[in-house]
Formats: sequence, C-alpha cells, structure tokens
Amino acid sequence: MKIKLDPKKSLHENAAVYFEKAKKARQKRESLIVAMKDMEAKIAEAEKGAAAEKAENAPKMIEKSAEKKEWFERFHHFTTPNGRLCLAGHDASQNEVLVKNYFDDGDLFFHADVQGAAATILKDGVKASPDEKAGAAQFAASYSKAWKGGFATVDVYAVGHDQVSKTAQSGEYVSKGGFIIRGKREWFKNTPLKVAIGFSGEKLIVVPNLLAQTLQKRVELTPAEKTENAAKALKTLSLPATRRDEVMRLLP
Repeated sequence: MKIKLDPKKSLHENAAVYFEKAKKARQKRESLIVAMKDMEAKIAEAEKGAAAEKAENAPKMIEKSAEKKEWFERFHHFTTPNGRLCLAGHDASQNEVLVKNYFDDGDLFFHADVQGAAATILKDGVKASPDEKAGAAQFAASYSKAWKGGFATVDVYAVGHDQVSKTAQSGEYVSKGGFIIRGKREWFKNTPLKVAIGFSGEKLIVVPNLLAQTLQKRVELTPAEKTENAAKALKTLSLPATRRDEVMRLLP
C-alpha cells in the first residue's frame, strides 16, 4: 500500500488528512450497510405479501381441482327421481368390479342383449318402479356396442342378484367382464338408444333420455349423431374445448 504525503504539510497534518478520509469511508460503508439492510427488509416484506396472496388463492384452486368424488363416480351413473342409484361399467374390468363389489341382494342386473355391453346395476331395483327400470334398461342399451353400431333400438333384460354368476358349467366359457345368467329374465324389448348430457347441480352427467327432464341444462344424443356428439354437447352446453375429454369419457 502506497501513501502519498504532502511535503508542504507536517506529519500530523498528513495524518489528519488520511484520518478524515478513513472516517468518511467508514461513514459511507455504514450508510451502505444500513441501505442494504433496509432493501433486504423491503424485499422480505414483498415476498411475504406475495406468499400471503398466493396462499389466499391456493385453497380455491386446490378445492376445485381436488374436489372430493363419491365412490360411484368412477362408473357411469345416474340417480332416479326416487333416489335409486344406477351404475354401469366403463369396460370389462369395471364390469367385474361392479358385480363383485357393489351388486347386492335386492339389486337388479341389466344387460343389453348384444355381445359387448356394460354391466348395469340398479340399486334396490327389486322395489323400483316401471319407469325406473325402463330408465336403467335405456342406460344399459346406450352403453353397449349397439351404440357404436348405430342401432336405433336393442333388447335389454334384467335379472336378480342370485341369477348372475361367474361360475361356468361344463361347456360354458366366461370371458373377462362376462357373466353366466340363469333363470327367467325380465325383458325390455326395442329399448331406444338415447341419452341426455347436462348438469345436475354443478356436475356434468349423462342420464337415460327418459330422465332428461331431471337435468337443468341438457342436450339429447343418439347413435346416429355419434361423430358429432361431443362437439354438439360442448356447443349446446357452452363448455370450453378443454372439457372435450371429459365429455368423451362420459358419453357412450
């Protein structure tokens, strides 16, 4: 370190000059430290405010995305005006789960009389009214391959709990999602394939068209319009394109 001395000044005077410079540098350093601490405090306060605002908004978003679902919402489902729950499997695996875990004494099993149809359960169906049974039959008809085949109608049958089995006799084969039906069947001949999609409260659901009036806002659909059904539902119900996958998942 080099120190310049003014030859015109005494040693004490030179020392006083450097002492004054050091004093000013120290004061400047202290001012910078104070300014930095003040800036840090302001940044911390701003971050705290941003975090609080984020926390305030987060519950609403979480509540919407993590809205609690009922157990039956994993299946196609609707509730009759008399409060009876009707369930239908999305695929063979769900058909198995539905019959194994949720088919009880007093329920009715509905199935379209075609290869490849949803196992449809009407809870407490033995006590159901003819209209409720007709609705369950239409639901079973619509969620069958008859829909993709463009059928206008299909026959549907209903049986009780003790008539449905996975146990095959000699010469019988039971595929995954299939069942052995024994005994007398209740038939619903020429059941029309038609559903309505719309809102029940805030939930978007599909019901048999016989119960279309139970929805606040709806669009009625048939197999004949199957290629345009999703687009028609989105447009009529004023739904954004982002909900197309949801609509496709609900429709037959």
